[in-house]
Amino acid sequence: MLDMLPQWSDRSEIVANLLNPAFCGWVIHSFIDGFNSESKGTMPFSLTFFVLPFVLVKRFRDLIPKQARKTLHAWFDEHPSLKIGIQDRIVGYKEFCRESIIFLTACGAITIQEDGTIACNKINFKMETNEDASEVNECIKRANTLGKIFAKSGADYTIFSIIGVKP
Repeated sequence: MLDMLPQWSDRSEIVANLLNPAFCGWVIHSFIDGFNSESKGTMPFSLTFFVLPFVLVKRFRDLIPKQARKTLHAWFDEHPSLKIGIQDRIVGYKEFCRESIIFLTACGAITIQEDGTIACNKINFKMETNEDASEVNECIKRANTLGKIFAKSGADYTIFSIIGVKP
């Protein structure tokens, strides 16, 4: 059975603002862009579901290296707490991720290839706000770095194994 998100009018203001498809899509796009630039290819679709649970939660985002010098295996060895509850976090963000992928596809920011990989199209995201955007910018930067780390870590089934989840 397909899980469905509540209608916009039924979402709390906090959830609607933090987990809106434009912002989450920007984070996912940055992750895909990082992966594709590092791998010189396209990213497996299945990996898109990992980015939001790591990037949107500050305590996990802060553990993402500022530069992609490590492999995923080395990063998880250094921070074993990352695995605690990861399956539940991935499931918890799954529908927000799907909604964001639909948004990205609709606006032409990504293209899902016939082989199940994702190509990242160049698009200029911009945020118009009078508020401090440093946390948003940090999410975008860390998502890109995380994408590069994933790209260095082998095939998607290897990444699933390292993280300790089943597809």
